[in-house]
Amino acid sequence: MPTAAFFLATIIVFALPHLYTRIVGAHRRRSALATRSVALYRHLAYKSFRIAKLDWNSAPIGALLLAVVGILFFASMILGPKPYYWPNTRSRSFGNSPPIATRAGWMSIACMPFIFATPSRSNFISVLTGVSHAKLQVFHRWISYVFFVLALVHTFPFVSDGTVLPPGQARLLMIHADCLPRLER
Repeated sequence: MPTAAFFLATIIVFALPHLYTRIVGAHRRRSALATRSVALYRHLAYKSFRIAKLDWNSAPIGALLLAVVGILFFASMILGPKPYYWPNTRSRSFGNSPPIATRAGWMSIACMPFIFATPSRSNFISVLTGVSHAKLQVFHRWISYVFFVLALVHTFPFVSDGTVLPPGQARLLMIHADCLPRLER
């Protein structure tokens, strides 16, 4: 639920300036506050920077700020609530599903409608925000990355806990995964 609310709140924040300019129109006189707000919105939407030594152009500043807010949101939602694992003992059993895996699983499922909504040429996000479908492809890719990481966070507790694989095979899998980065070098 919080993941869907985060995405919907983001869409609303970007839909408000677009709807304001559509309702008021470009030819009507606006207040100074409204003019400055629209100018700030456009500055964040278009301004990027270049690092000449790396021959790299950044995404627009607004998109980078949105990415930082998204990273903070997802990190705090996954790592904030505790416990990560249930303290199972012989006398107490809270179930087999670790809480961190459950949270990550539900959050990844909540990303799916937005993954499906962003790539199409005609979508409701473009209608509400005025952002073209081509520019939404970046957010489609970013949400897909978040979906993938959340799915991994959902899966790893089961593998390391021995729920999916027996403990010996899980340990062998972890040792093998630990060796992969060394082989690439």
